[in-house]
Amino acid sequence: MALSIKKSNLSYALIIAFIVIILPQVILKPIGGDLSIVDIGAPLIIAYCVFRSQLKLPPPQKYLLVFIFYLLVSYLIMMLFGGVEYQESSPYLIRMLSLYAPIFLVPYLGNDEKQFVKFGRVFVVISLIATVVIIILYISGWTGVSAHQTTEGDDGLKVNRLGGLPGESGAFAYNILFVFYMSLIVYLVAAKKWLIKIVSFGLTLVVLFLSFKYSLARVIVICAGAVIVCGYFFTSMSLIKKYFLFLMTLLICSSAIFFVSPDSLDLSKYRLSNVASTDMNSVSSGRVSHWIDAVTLYVESPFNIIFGVGHRMSVRFLGHAVENFFIQNLLDYGIVGTILFIMFLWVLLKPIIKDSRAKNGISVAILLVFTGIFLQWQFNDINTYYQTYPATLFFLSWWSQICRKRNAMDKNS
Repeated sequence: MALSIKKSNLSYALIIAFIVIILPQVILKPIGGDLSIVDIGAPLIIAYCVFRSQLKLPPPQKYLLVFIFYLLVSYLIMMLFGGVEYQESSPYLIRMLSLYAPIFLVPYLGNDEKQFVKFGRVFVVISLIATVVIIILYISGWTGVSAHQTTEGDDGLKVNRLGGLPGESGAFAYNILFVFYMSLIVYLVAAKKWLIKIVSFGLTLVVLFLSFKYSLARVIVICAGAVIVCGYFFTSMSLIKKYFLFLMTLLICSSAIFFVSPDSLDLSKYRLSNVASTDMNSVSSGRVSHWIDAVTLYVESPFNIIFGVGHRMSVRFLGHAVENFFIQNLLDYGIVGTILFIMFLWVLLKPIIKDSRAKNGISVAILLVFTGIFLQWQFNDINTYYQTYPATLFFLSWWSQICRKRNAMDKNS
């Protein structure tokens, strides 16, 4: 029996989801050390939803629950036999639950496409306001939003980079990229009036390029560009082709203006000097050496290969981030955990893929957006981005649920 919710409870569920998704966007730092209020509340949310449903969860939540159970059991075993490193890192285990808690709220949100779009627009507006405030604070000289990747080049040029609330340019880049993705879905594709499309999505693009200018995160242009190019060349929907042709032109022009503007000359010199290098480690900003270190640790023992070293323990053992989603998953969760996660992800995407074949604009846009997310997985550990990764899974799960219900209705009819 599928979970359902009375109409009177829909607003209540949306309020809960709003708190879970939006609150991490505006919290400056965790309260009381490594954990925040959101982290502490996440296990309670999961437990409430699971027990209320009497374990009769929809497929994505079932697979996710198995994945979480595996992580909990494997981590507890490692805590017992792995030494003090695991015991001191136990807050990571609690924080991991906050990444996935919003997904367990999805079955209570109903299957209304209009509600999805409405909530998505609220998310975009609040996130854009927060991002603009962060950029203003950065320009005014407040170091609380600077990235730790402040770099000094060979010529002595010191480059300060915007890191946002996470204090990390990669995490900040993913935050604004996801806002760009959501704006593309709920405004450019879903909005009926052209004025709303142009104004809303246009403002998002302005904030996107300002974020790129001050964070110097090349992944912003790479992933946004990939989504736009794929949107034009790999969709048969003529209207969406027009959207993405316009965006492609805008992206090229805006990037060109950035690299030739006087105030950005030194910054562009710094970023392009890495790209022009023949050293792959330099081009990747040190990522290649990080990947090699991670793979070396992964193949160190059969236990690591099968079960991994534990959630977020890769950073502790290596002394640095892996900066590749797939390699980090293998190292942290092993083959077993990685397979479980891929199964969960496939269950989420399968209904959307099926719905996109019926040329539903939002489903097509979400698959295109996932192209950008997939690409960023190659350069960042986005499952450590506590401000936006939960929102990504939340919206993906919600639309997957809507598609699953719609596909079932089409099959019955």
